[in-house]
Amino acid sequence: VTVAAATDTDAAGIAGALTAAEGGSDVDVVDLPDEDGLEHDYTVLEPVTSDVVVVEGRSATDALSLSRTMRSLESDVMALGPWTVTGASNVMIAEEEVGFVAGAVAALSTTSGTVGFPGSRQVATSEAARAGFEAGVAAVDPDVVVEAAYSTPGGFQEMTLTDAGAAADRLLASGVDVLYVNDPSATARAAEAAERTAADTGIDRRIIGSRVDWVVEDDIGPMLSTGLPSTVLIAQVVRDHGVLVSHAFQARAEGELDPGTVVLGIEAGAVRLSPAALDSGQLRAIEGLQTQIAAGSLTVPRAPSGPLIRPVLPIAEDRLELVW
Repeated sequence: VTVAAATDTDAAGIAGALTAAEGGSDVDVVDLPDEDGLEHDYTVLEPVTSDVVVVEGRSATDALSLSRTMRSLESDVMALGPWTVTGASNVMIAEEEVGFVAGAVAALSTTSGTVGFPGSRQVATSEAARAGFEAGVAAVDPDVVVEAAYSTPGGFQEMTLTDAGAAADRLLASGVDVLYVNDPSATARAAEAAERTAADTGIDRRIIGSRVDWVVEDDIGPMLSTGLPSTVLIAQVVRDHGVLVSHAFQARAEGELDPGTVVLGIEAGAVRLSPAALDSGQLRAIEGLQTQIAAGSLTVPRAPSGPLIRPVLPIAEDRLELVW
């Protein structure tokens, strides 16, 4: 098996999950050349002769590069992540269910009655998470108000602003007391903003984070070791790519993994919650909603219905026309 991922951490995670799923497969990790850490060159996979290639991309550009490279590969290709790779067996997380869990946590945790969703880029996966967030909030308390903003609206890839920090600042300034940060890379910045706003106003501001994990267990240790203050962090919603890898190889062994897309969520254990500051009653309420989703009695929408707030963008005035 050959592994190629956007970051060394993800590559190591995939390799570890493969070893667990396959009972000691021969795993070779390929380093991907990149441009500014965003666009990766997957043509380095063309000489590979492994039975299986497991790839992970971080952007639509990565997915296009992978789709082009697919034409030169004779191996079976499994693609993990939010972007569809043409010709590959794609295994993805149900982003709307990730957002739903976060929304339920937010509604159970707010004291102001207003919660926020700051996003980095307004793309399909982020919008699915926003739709789920709205639905999770409404399932707990339909009177709680959801405010949402993107740092880079419209999904413009050419913008240099790539995290949800500006949107988080904007929502905190509007009086939101609980934020769900769907972009894992923006969690630390949002936590800092929440602490700063709380110090300035004397009103608590807290966040719900998100992360990608490769181990099928609910371990709060790694989450808190990121250095986020326990007074700010309520919980993190986990996208468990270890479950994706395990599912993909089991399906392949049974001859059921074909080119196309499989989406896994709460029912498969691919979406779960690592709580940090939730009481037993709140956890029971969330578990009840998760049980309904897993049973199919509660369907989570993928299209958001709420409005967006324009964030304050720290970019030059002559570039605003491009965005707005």
